[in-house]
Amino acid sequence: MRGGVRYPAIRVLRMVRRRWRLAVTLVCVASMAAAVTITVLPRSAGPVPNAGILAPGSQGPQSKGLPWWDPRGWFSSDAHGPASRVVPGTDLAVPSRPEAVREVVAPRVRRVRELTSRRSEFSRTFLLSDGQRQAVISAGPVNYRDAAKRWMPIDTRVVRSPRAGFSYQNTANVFGSFFSSDPARLVRFESPAGGWLQTGLPGGRRVAPRVSGSTVSYPEILPGVSLEYSVSPSGLKERIVLASASADVADLRFTVRAGGGLAPRAMPGGATGWYAGGELMLVSPAPFMTDARVDRSSPLGHPWSPVGQRTWWDAARSVQTVSVVPSRVWLGGCGAGVAGVGGPDDHHRAGPVPEVQPG
Repeated sequence: MRGGVRYPAIRVLRMVRRRWRLAVTLVCVASMAAAVTITVLPRSAGPVPNAGILAPGSQGPQSKGLPWWDPRGWFSSDAHGPASRVVPGTDLAVPSRPEAVREVVAPRVRRVRELTSRRSEFSRTFLLSDGQRQAVISAGPVNYRDAAKRWMPIDTRVVRSPRAGFSYQNTANVFGSFFSSDPARLVRFESPAGGWLQTGLPGGRRVAPRVSGSTVSYPEILPGVSLEYSVSPSGLKERIVLASASADVADLRFTVRAGGGLAPRAMPGGATGWYAGGELMLVSPAPFMTDARVDRSSPLGHPWSPVGQRTWWDAARSVQTVSVVPSRVWLGGCGAGVAGVGGPDDHHRAGPVPEVQPG
């Protein structure tokens, strides 16, 4: 009873419970306020750090001025991420900003002189204006050794010969070629290894050779038949030129005298190999015929056909007799055109870069 008023016991109990709940609620609010006060970071004289509320169990920011939800600063707008670093051994893999390249016109490079001491049979070397060297390597010979064993440039031009019995020669080459007006020894071919072959045309008339650059010709050495020889760095090529298809070819019989231990052997395809001591030194390709007419489908630019030949070897005299047998049927189809026939004096030095003839 209070003030003469009586309250039931149950109502008094309810009022006490409500007040207790209010007291508990006020206590909890006071505790939370105290917690907030504790987590506010103090202000220092330096830059203002980020303020944040610590989550229960948090150990605080991992880095200076970073909130607990971003301890590394990877998502903060005013914080910096982790600094990049180069893994040892990968320096070249790190991209870098390319430097601007200024275009400059290089001066024209020219050859200053040839370095003659660096010559070889198949190459020449030149000093350039920028100080570099240029080596020119050829498929065929470009230099030959003279009597003093020096490398000299090949020159295939035919000149007057001081050798007895011969009118012209070419010796500025890997091999030597000599030409006379005597049908018994028209051409002499000398190998650098010492062997030689000398070709004659028995029954031919004595004709003064005609020279034009690297070519020597014997016009009308037989009726309707002329001979031509062309000097190249790789060999000596012979052509038998027929004035017409009706030219007499019955007397196309040559003699080839060998020296320096050379002896012939038949090779596949109709070619003749000249050996010395079991080693191949020279090759005479199989002969073939061509027509003067133009044929663009032909590998030679003219219609052509193989030529038959018969050979005899006299080992006692070291003389080979070669009879060239052109096809009368094929010659009949040549009409008025001039037919050329490869002869037995078509010689090439055996080596790493031989000249290849079809046939």
